[in-house]
Order: sequence, then C-alpha cells, then structure tokens
Amino acid sequence: MAMLPWQIEILRFSFLNMSSGIQNQDFGWSSLTSSEPETVTEKRGLGIRTEEGSWLNGHLTVSKQHGRTDVIYSAGQQESPLPNAGSVNDIYEIFRTWYKRLGVIGAKRFGFGGVLLLPVESPAEGYNYLNKFLPFVTFESDMSDFFLQVNRKKESHYGYRVNELSKWSTITIKTIQVSDDGVSEEPASIHAVRLEFDINTAENSEAVDATETAHVLEDLEARSLFVMANGAV
Repeated sequence: MAMLPWQIEILRFSFLNMSSGIQNQDFGWSSLTSSEPETVTEKRGLGIRTEEGSWLNGHLTVSKQHGRTDVIYSAGQQESPLPNAGSVNDIYEIFRTWYKRLGVIGAKRFGFGGVLLLPVESPAEGYNYLNKFLPFVTFESDMSDFFLQVNRKKESHYGYRVNELSKWSTITIKTIQVSDDGVSEEPASIHAVRLEFDINTAENSEAVDATETAHVLEDLEARSLFVMANGAV
C-alpha cells in the first residue's frame, strides 16, 4: 500500500533510562533549532526543565527530568478543526537532520511516537482504510465507534527488540456557529482515520552504544512509515 497523505497532530522522541553525562545536561531546545525557546519552566526540586516555543507549523517542546528527555512537536492553534502540524513527508525530512544532534543524548531506551490523521470524505471511507490497515479484523456494515490497540513485538538487526504499539480509530468533527440567535451545528462534518503509535526499544533489550543512537532513530522512523503504509501487520 502506497504512502498516504497523513498529517501530523503530535510527534514525540523519547529517551529513557538516561545517563547523567554532560551531553545530556547541555542538550536543549536550542540544540535542535539554533535559537532560544520562547518560555522556560523549571522545577528544580524535582529536576524538571521544560523549554518550548513556536516552530514551523506548530509548537516544539523539550522536556527534561531525571533519567528522561522528551522532544515533542505538536499542532498549534489554527483555523481548521482538524489538527495539522504539517505532512509526514515534510516534517520527517526535517527530523532526519536532527538525528546526529539527538545522538548526543545517552540513553538505554528510545521511543518514537505520535498521533496522525488521514482525512477522508466519510466514515465509510475511513472504515475501508481500517479494513486495509487491519486485515485480521472483520468489519461489518453496521459497525461504528471502532477502536483497536495492538502491539507487535519485533526484532531489529541492530540487536534490540522493538515494541510497535498502534491504536486505530476513525473520528468525526462537527463544527458549530455561535451567534446572537444561539448555537447552530454546521451541516458538514470532517472525517479522518486516526493513528496513534508508539514504537520503542524493549525494556530488557541490550543497551545501545551512544554512537548508534542516530541509527536507532532511523530504524524507529522507518518502522513508523511501514505502519502508516501497511497497517498493524
């Protein structure tokens, strides 16, 4: 199945079981953007530091705490009711330039996750896609409110095990108008297939050498693209 026009609501890199090296302490928002964050929040007693600001079509956050760092890109405020921080193709291309910069983070576990939306014309079209993405599920014509979570455990040729967690559903967004006459619902609705994924190295996998971090991120990215194109298989 060819790559479809998925659009991004949220993307997240996670680095877990981190070492306390100087590289981890120095890494921050400006390590990725070459600029300063708009806001910085610290809870020194808890060892938490959050840096954030506008970036591209959305919002970029770098959150650090003891043993963990998260880099989160999410859709910002916009006119469209369907969140859209950019297309997968465009944002992934930029993220690939980050892998060496993210490679300075020393961690034993890695995760790449997000929430993606695939606009469709109707709920029926959405279920047609779900039928292709989930060939092991039998869909019937009177089904609605479908939601499925599945975790596929796989082996990487880099020597670690991977969890490929994905959650599948369809959504319908209805818009309303507020006026002096009251609240009225727009006749047209917006529909989409929703994919939430979290692809991570298994907890009991062998530690990855710091020099291999970029390769691990490339591997997790490739696995996410496979899920988008082929489903939870």
